[in-house]
Amino acid sequence: MNGAHDMGGMHGFGPIVVEADEPIFHAEWERDVAGTVLALIGSGRMAVDQLRRNIERQPPPQYLSNSYYENWLHSVTAMVLEAGLVTREELASGRVDPAAPEPPPSRWSTQPEPPTDPARYSVGDRVRAKVRSPLAHTREPRYIRGRTGVVAHIYGGEPLPELAGEGVRREEYLYRVRFEAAELWGDEAAERDALYIDLVESYLEPAP
Repeated sequence: MNGAHDMGGMHGFGPIVVEADEPIFHAEWERDVAGTVLALIGSGRMAVDQLRRNIERQPPPQYLSNSYYENWLHSVTAMVLEAGLVTREELASGRVDPAAPEPPPSRWSTQPEPPTDPARYSVGDRVRAKVRSPLAHTREPRYIRGRTGVVAHIYGGEPLPELAGEGVRREEYLYRVRFEAAELWGDEAAERDALYIDLVESYLEPAP
């Protein structure tokens, strides 16, 4: 999805403000949200890409004005309602109805399902990030689409983000690809700089 969350290489958003001695959590509710998310992921009730998908679906002004954990809160709220873990009435009251039926089972499998076919690319292969404008959640940044890099490492299987965002597990090979800065930003980029970006196999094609 080409949304406000994908701002790599974009200008005009001002400097990044670094908070001195920043705590992990600024308030107890942030700790509660983080704990809820980790519990849902650890129990197999939610994939991390579902968390990301719901964050990305927000209107840009809402996403950009929210704090980090406000975006998490928005996502996990949408997730528990979508999964039938709570009702809107329970969420509003803060109390669980003891007579409520058991929630439906999760479709997300916590068991790895590694790809059975051999990896398409090897370390040292030149590859190009596909030019795509997906409507679903994706982990392929806009600024690398159509750019050429070199495979630096093969991790093994990783859930395909587009399907994982919908709670369906299918694994592909994950590659670490090195992109030279000049390939991404042009001749004004620092000559010795490069970015290493992790990309699943279906995001890549052989470089011409």
